[in-house]
Amino acid sequence: MQKDHYKTLGVIDTAEEAVIKAAYKALMQIYHPDRYIVDDDKARATKKTQELNKAYGILSNPKLRKEYDQQRASKKNQYEPEADNVDEEKKKNDVLDENWEIARQFVESLDELYKNLLLLSAELGFTFKLKLLTNKNFDQAKVIAKELENEYLAKYFGPNQDLQLFSKWLLQNKRRDIALEVNKVVNVLGGNYSVKDIIDKFVEKHSLVYTGKKEKFDYYADVKDDASDVSAAINIIGLIFITIIILIFLVVAKI
Repeated sequence: MQKDHYKTLGVIDTAEEAVIKAAYKALMQIYHPDRYIVDDDKARATKKTQELNKAYGILSNPKLRKEYDQQRASKKNQYEPEADNVDEEKKKNDVLDENWEIARQFVESLDELYKNLLLLSAELGFTFKLKLLTNKNFDQAKVIAKELENEYLAKYFGPNQDLQLFSKWLLQNKRRDIALEVNKVVNVLGGNYSVKDIIDKFVEKHSLVYTGKKEKFDYYADVKDDASDVSAAINIIGLIFITIIILIFLVVAKI
């Protein structure tokens, strides 16, 4: 089976060019044969370096990346559970640690945002770190984290927020096996399904204790959704319109 180049670089498939480049540089610091610290495993480092070079060669070239994305389009929304690889994640974090440590001292909840994404996907967490460190937009950390999470959940578990919340709960509780089942159901049924029935069936099938409530501390509580912004704008326009009508009525009444 051909390796997924995005997974090779440890990023999500919507990662921007700068993030892909940063991922490549970070991983090459770990796996380059001249730097690899495990002396008796140079062969693994050499193989990994070859995989990184191939992945970066394709994903850093807009034309080749477009062709590659078209080839994998049929699998784009298929969720693939990630294996827990503590050693791999530690190595990635060690490379970024110095700069991240400086940033987390001054950016509120930065580590919590990262860990929240990491529970969903190692690729999501790594992409988040690289995105902030590369683009220097730490003031937008909460917005970026929320966008990444929303995009990820919608991609694999559909647009329904209740089903996204259920899938997020599964991932946070390391039930990726059930999340995979949910993903398959969503891909088969499309939008024609009862979310309540799906959740109830999975809860019963796997004897889950699921309340359907959001986590106690919402890291995105102060981040507005686009929908809420639109709703607020409509309310303001409505108030202005009503005020104008009242003023016209008063002027006409005086005349």
